Amino acid sequence: MRLHRPATYFGVLSLAALVFGFARLAISQTDPALAPYTVGEEKSGFLYATPQTRTMQTDDFNNPGFLWIDKGKTLWNQVAGTEGKSCASCHNAAEVSMKGVGATYPNVDKSGKLVDIEERINLERARMGAPAFAWESDELLAMTAYVKLQSRGTPVKSRYDRCRASILVSGQKILRDTARSARYVVPTVSRTE
Repeated sequence: MRLHRPATYFGVLSLAALVFGFARLAISQTDPALAPYTVGEEKSGFLYATPQTRTMQTDDFNNPGFLWIDKGKTLWNQVAGTEGKSCASCHNAAEVSMKGVGATYPNVDKSGKLVDIEERINLERARMGAPAFAWESDELLAMTAYVKLQSRGTPVKSRYDRCRASILVSGQKILRDTARSARYVVPTVSRTE
């Protein structure tokens, strides 16, 4: 009988910690200062961060992600490729020309292909005659972070038209087939705005 008490005690402590954590999360999400991070029923992942993490993320000087932002700004203005241009040569100041752009990706291009922001950056580099940044390279991460920063505070504009809906269905099928082979359950996506 004594062997079960430590396990029960541990279970009760775990449950109490879990309840406390959820209560803290619920309280932190009702803070009026966090209202801009909710649009309708959509909530930013920022709301699920601890207050300490939020403080770090909102302080550009202390946020370690700004090391990539600084590098991205340098790359934005750096001439590259056979055309002798930088991103700023065509798009001017990112703070103006890229305002809200990051919030529209992934998006469907004119050919009907789903393109994420990293692919768009590399497509633009090809137009400059510059080599594509390697996937997950510091350069691509930096440029992505810099472009996305210009959309800070802009709600994500996720619209699903017929083209996107067909891509969504294709992706869902791939995910479902993959999950089936790994024995995971995948929920059905039914959002078709």
